[in-house]
Amino acid sequence: MHICTFELNDEPMSKFEIAGRAFPAFSGAGPHANKRTFMCVPDLGPLPVGTYYIVDRKSGGWLGALRDSVTDNPEWFALYADDGRVDDETFCDGVKRGQFRLHAGSISKGCITIATQADFNVIKGMLRGKNEYFISGQKIRHYGKVIVK
Repeated sequence: MHICTFELNDEPMSKFEIAGRAFPAFSGAGPHANKRTFMCVPDLGPLPVGTYYIVDRKSGGWLGALRDSVTDNPEWFALYADDGRVDDETFCDGVKRGQFRLHAGSISKGCITIATQADFNVIKGMLRGKNEYFISGQKIRHYGKVIVK
């Protein structure tokens, strides 16, 4: 299982580390990117410090496929906080945050955004090239964890 890391370093760009390799990445929008002081601010701040399972991003319901084509990309990963609830949301100082993803691009509302598609493709291959594991006590498969510091 991959144990990845991402650091909120107060710089415009940080790095996503996996298997001894580091890839430029950021979390949070504009001046809020990678700043721990903004991690509890929805849609602007980076994802909160903690441990997250890396899982396939799926949307349910009959509109799921349509929503995927407009909002998220099916190759992205979801990041589920290891907070005892194992779902697509968590709380940061009483503020609900969620829908964190691992993807490539130039926009982050709290996702970990890898700076280039080429780097994301390498990460995706590394994650999906390993065995899948089940989250303890759940029927949810995961590829590893990311520790946000």
